[in-house]
Amino acid sequence: MGRIVQLQQQQASQASEPTLQEMIAQVLTIARRRTGLGPGEFADRINEHAARSAKKGRRKPGLGPTAILAYEAAEALPLTDHYFTAIWVAGFPVRETLMRYITSDGDAATSA
Repeated sequence: MGRIVQLQQQQASQASEPTLQEMIAQVLTIARRRTGLGPGEFADRINEHAARSAKKGRRKPGLGPTAILAYEAAEALPLTDHYFTAIWVAGFPVRETLMRYITSDGDAATSA
């Protein structure tokens, strides 16, 4: 069973700016909707990808629809590998974006 990490809401620096948790929730909601999958199906796709790519002996996630809904409601934060897998399933070029960042000078404006 996947873990759900409870959040303490951070205050945005300005009322109009979303918090990091809110942004993560919004990205995950958009990602799932772009796939056209329900929360359970989306969790299954993340689990399938993680199982295929996990190193031998490494624990595999057991995400379910409850975890996906908690992430989308900003009630919990996904583990990093779940987050990147979720946006990858939706078509975001995770590997290419991370490689571009790693090989750049670190300036987010030019490397994202």
